[in-house]
Amino acid sequence: MTSPAAMRLTSAVESCWILRGGVTRGIIGEGEAARSLDPHSHLRRKFANMRCKRGAMSDKHEIQQKPAGSDASGEGGVIRIDYGPPARRLSIQTKRALLGMPVIAVIILAIMYGPRVFQHWMFLRTQAACLDASLPTDWPMIERDRTKARTLLQTRAGEYHEDPWGYAVRSDPRWDALRTAMRALEGGGARGLGDGDWGVVFLHERRNSAGEARLIRVDSTPLVGDLPFNVTVVQPATTFSHAKQLPSRMIISDADSLPAFLTALTYGEDVRIWAGVLDASDASRFTIPITFGPVTESLHFRLEDDDTISVKFADPAAFIARVKASRGRQ
Repeated sequence: MTSPAAMRLTSAVESCWILRGGVTRGIIGEGEAARSLDPHSHLRRKFANMRCKRGAMSDKHEIQQKPAGSDASGEGGVIRIDYGPPARRLSIQTKRALLGMPVIAVIILAIMYGPRVFQHWMFLRTQAACLDASLPTDWPMIERDRTKARTLLQTRAGEYHEDPWGYAVRSDPRWDALRTAMRALEGGGARGLGDGDWGVVFLHERRNSAGEARLIRVDSTPLVGDLPFNVTVVQPATTFSHAKQLPSRMIISDADSLPAFLTALTYGEDVRIWAGVLDASDASRFTIPITFGPVTESLHFRLEDDDTISVKFADPAAFIARVKASRGRQ
């Protein structure tokens, strides 16, 4: 049986514990009371706050620091984190439209300029064949002897044709193609480009003293008792420019050659004109051999700076002497 003294001591202790808990909860609140009962709770909270601050400092958004003394808010030197606006993402349809715009532009340009570009490219190919043309030297380009002309017409029917006078004339298919292309580009307005009845005796590129390239075509009509040359000078087309026919003419550059030309005219039909030959030492010169009866003489041609073609006999006096000697033997 418990004594009265022991019962009083037990009641006093219980009253103290009850009083301590009630005063603690009533004065400092239940949270503080819980912390007083758990002495390590404030350490756990401190560590949690440190982790939050470390995460904020490692954010990749722009971090701006308020300038010192800027205002009186009392936050001078405090780091403020400013988050930028969220990035705007393009839709799939917009991305496809942007990627397709260059393709659409290329298609439109191809439709607008494709035929012209192709036509110009084909013209450059045709022109290149003329600039580097090589004519045959084994047979004459123009044969006035009707017997020999018939032989050429039979053996080389694909190259020679018979003109209205019954002579054999060689036309060059490369020049015919270029002439047709130039007339098509100029709407049929190209003049002086010759026709199929004139034999081409020279077709190649020559350069003047300034180094400017020119396409030179020389032809001659086989008229009886006449020896005229027709010359065409063309400024070649480039990648970004069209070909242009230049005004030109042929002149006798040497006064001593005039009597030789008059002597050559007396041969009439007994004349053969051969293919022109390039002068390897001078890019502006070329020669055309011509046979007058039994005498063969070379005419020297030169491209002048004004696109005129000058012509002269290689040795006029010697040519006249050989013609007189050949006639004395006849």
